[in-house]
Amino acid sequence: MGQPNARQNAIRALSSWSSNGRRVAPREVPVPQMFGINVFSDKVMRERLPENVYKAIRNTIRKGAPLEDPNVVDVVATAMKVWRWSGVPPIIRTGSCR
Repeated sequence: MGQPNARQNAIRALSSWSSNGRRVAPREVPVPQMFGINVFSDKVMRERLPENVYKAIRNTIRKGAPLEDPNVVDVVATAMKVWRWSGVPPIIRTGSCR
């Protein structure tokens, strides 16, 4: 056989790995707090949507009911965009984009 390929190298590295017996250091932020941090969750919807829009979208999510008012989609989309960009620093362009 010729040179070992990447897969063979990976298998060899995993086969020869051994634990040093120490635990991994705890994270500064617990995983449950990080999970879903960038999700337009039910909590975020409740905070950011008008009550009638929130109820309509929840009814659709839970029961599969059709949205009676097509404006609900626009309100949700706008709220998602505003939420997404809140707290995100603007992109500052300097010079050419080439």
